[in-house]
Amino acid sequence: MPSPFSQGVQNADDMFDSSTIDAANISAMAILAVAFDDLLISTATLTTADIALGVTHGLSATPDFVLFTGSNSSASIVEGMSWSADATTLTFNKVDTEDTAIVSYIAGVLT
Repeated sequence: MPSPFSQGVQNADDMFDSSTIDAANISAMAILAVAFDDLLISTATLTTADIALGVTHGLSATPDFVLFTGSNSSASIVEGMSWSADATTLTFNKVDTEDTAIVSYIAGVLT
């Protein structure tokens, strides 16, 4: 019998698989929203000119957490990536100005 942790990883992989992500997967994430005051799931693109990209998040307060991943053909793009936030804006930072980065993220305000 697989451990509950490995099943959780499989479920997360299935839910965030970029080839199959759709409205149903996003709706499945909405079930988690009962533990949160607000939950945001989205993507942002940092161009080669961007060292920092601010995204207006629309949450009720400064996010308590942000989970994100960067994707790009260059493996080094994720190195040095970070985030900061205030009551209105979520900012992603990167150190690599040679490549673009597509950032997928989940931000939430806990209840």
